[in-house]
Amino acid sequence: MNDHRAVAVVTGANGFLARNLIPSLVDEGWRVIGVSREKGPDRASETLSWEEFWSGDSIDPNQIKALFHLAAFIPPNLEDSIHAAACVNTNALLTLKLAEHVATHSKARFIHCSSGQVYPYQTQPATEEDDVLPMHRACFYLASKLLGEIYVERTRKVLGLDAITFRVGSCYGPWMPKTSLVAYFVSLASKGQRLPLRHGGRQQSDLVYAPDVVQYLLRAAKSNKQGIFNAGSGKAVTTREMAETVNRVFGSQAGLVEEEPCTAAFHPGFAPLSMTRTAAFGWKPRTLSEGLENLRSWLENRPAG
Repeated sequence: MNDHRAVAVVTGANGFLARNLIPSLVDEGWRVIGVSREKGPDRASETLSWEEFWSGDSIDPNQIKALFHLAAFIPPNLEDSIHAAACVNTNALLTLKLAEHVATHSKARFIHCSSGQVYPYQTQPATEEDDVLPMHRACFYLASKLLGEIYVERTRKVLGLDAITFRVGSCYGPWMPKTSLVAYFVSLASKGQRLPLRHGGRQQSDLVYAPDVVQYLLRAAKSNKQGIFNAGSGKAVTTREMAETVNRVFGSQAGLVEEEPCTAAFHPGFAPLSMTRTAAFGWKPRTLSEGLENLRSWLENRPAG
């Protein structure tokens, strides 16, 4: 029997954000094909290696209605230039290859996830028109994500790619890596242990709940909006504020401990993201408290896998 459902391809299918996105796509009636370097949790109806995807033998490109490009290389050490080439190869050159492939072989909607941390630090929410200069922190990773954006925009304007890029804030939520700061704090708070603060607790970022980002991706697949959009909470939260909120939501009385004062030559944080333009998608992102409450509920009822 022929499967007449709309096809959505999700790259980086074993990643944190994809594991939140794929079940929602399935719930909405999409036929989901995951693309990944290695076999992982089977949350897609089908999973292809990159070699199988490029060969074109497993799926007709004309069947693809949306491609969600979530694959990325995040280096183990964000400050070590030894990882610069790997960042560029995956986050920029692979993105370019994929964008051109979609533009020339299909009419699929190309939905690309970049980073909301490409903006220099500022106190006011950064808009999509603000300057981008990822120089002070995670330079090699963020510069490669920005280069990927440029390639997508070039392909959109030159080859007619139907594309939208989301600059995603610091994502947390179900299936987040155990190495992430939110996951680390949640683990400590759940054990009643004190939460350590670096840089005097001043480090900040725009923390966004992963299911909120999923809502933007789903809505983008059905819209005709193109270009670059922020996807954050609209507010930057310091690590001190985050730690205090984690302790409150997870019922820990252990408190905080400052490991070291702030000695950075520049502000140890990232700008909040303006969500004014993204509000057109009709979804309001959760506050940190709301997101952590949802995360606690998910952890208490966590599915296997």
